[in-house]
Formats: sequence, structure tokens, C-alpha cells
Amino acid sequence: MSKRARTKSPEDIQEYDRDPRKVLLKKKKHKRLKRRFRIALHALVIVLIVVFLAGGASKVKSFSYSGNEQVSSEYLNEVMSPYKSSFFFHLPYSKMEKTLKDTPMIKKANVSTDFFGHVKVTIQESEVACYGTIGKRTYILDTAGHVFEKTSDFTFDSLSKYPKMEKFESESQLKEFLPQYLKLPDVLKSSISDIIYDKQKTEDKQVRLIMDDGKSIVVRWNEMAEALNKKRFNYQAYVQMYHDICTFTIRANRIIYMKKC
Repeated sequence: MSKRARTKSPEDIQEYDRDPRKVLLKKKKHKRLKRRFRIALHALVIVLIVVFLAGGASKVKSFSYSGNEQVSSEYLNEVMSPYKSSFFFHLPYSKMEKTLKDTPMIKKANVSTDFFGHVKVTIQESEVACYGTIGKRTYILDTAGHVFEKTSDFTFDSLSKYPKMEKFESESQLKEFLPQYLKLPDVLKSSISDIIYDKQKTEDKQVRLIMDDGKSIVVRWNEMAEALNKKRFNYQAYVQMYHDICTFTIRANRIIYMKKC
């Protein structure tokens, strides 16, 4: 048979292509190719993810701080050190902000990050409530409820403008005293110049609050917040009423003794 005789006509080719077996084989081959392509694509994505996670590109690059005038950035870096190896796209923001709020002199904090792994921390600092010295150590009590030792990590213009605590014996006493003190009316706190631990044989929680006018209030610190509430004890009104009284001693939310000047 000649080559001419073996050549298929278009009609023969069309008929061949319409063969159900051939069509089915083509479809199967096409599906296999698509499946292999998907597998290869998935594998490539997985490899890229692994390379990204294993390399430094996925980790936090840096921390920057704003709003911190009294707390050093170096100290904040130490506070944030547990998060430096974290993946920047999956940072525990709430946990980080709580960690910062538990830090002395910080009232609030906001943490954000950009697409390149740079973390920005915005700080709202608290204020000094009062301070005191125990031995050779100076302790700061802030309005956010922190009691901490003053170190080079913290910078203050002057502590003398805040109430000074005297004769306290331990840091634990300061921590017990502060929550009650912070509940006092602002108008009363702004008039206090000194806070003296006035321990007696039968009174181990007694303090003497020395006012700017030289008068004093003697009270137990565990009763202080309730006893000196403005509705119960309006200091300005009592001073006007009893101008010749220099010491008010309070027990169980009432004045039990007034000493003349």
C-alpha cells in the first residue's frame, strides 16, 4: 500500500476524534495534568511559607516608642523583649498592652505594626501620686497603682512637689496603702503635703496626713477611703467650722478626737 493510500482523510480524523474511548482518555489526561499542577502549586506555596517563617523576614524588626517622657525606651525594650522573636503578623496585641499597663508609670498603651514588621508603641504615662524613702531606697507610688523603686530607668523633674511618705517600714505597706489613698477625693489629695506612718501599740495601720495649712488628719489607712469621702468628711468645711483645731482623729468613719492648735 502506498503512502497516499495510508494517509487519513479529514473525515477519518474527525471520526477518530469522536471515538468515545479516545475522548475519555483525553479527559483523564487533562485531569491528571490539572491535578499535578495543583499539587505543584500547593507545594511551592508551602515551601515559600516555610522559607518565610524560618527566615527573619517574618519576625519583628524593631520597636519604637512615643509618649514616654518619664520611662526610658531602653527599659520599655526590656519589657517588650519576650515579644521580639514573635511573628509580626500574629502579635498578641492585647497581651502586649496589658504587659505595658503593668509597667510602672504607664497608664495606657497602644501597640500597632506595619507590613514590614516594625512595631510602634504609643504610651500614655501616669502621674506620681506620692513618694517615700525606706532605708537607702526611694519608692514611687503612681496614679495607675504601681509601687516601684526609683532607678535610672525613670526620670522625674522634681519629687518635692508631691506628698512625701515618712517612717514607712516596708514596700508591702506602701502597696497596701496606695489603693486606699488613690480613692481619696482629688481636692483632699491636692492639699496633702506629707504622709507619716504613725504606728502605735494598738494601731499598726495608722497614718497622719499633714495638710498644706499645717493641720493633720489621723486615720487608719484601711479605713481611709471610706472615712475621708467628701460626703462624710469635708475637710474645707471642717476647717472653716473649727478654725482652732489642728488635728482631726477619725475612727470607724467618724471624728472621735479633735486637738486644738
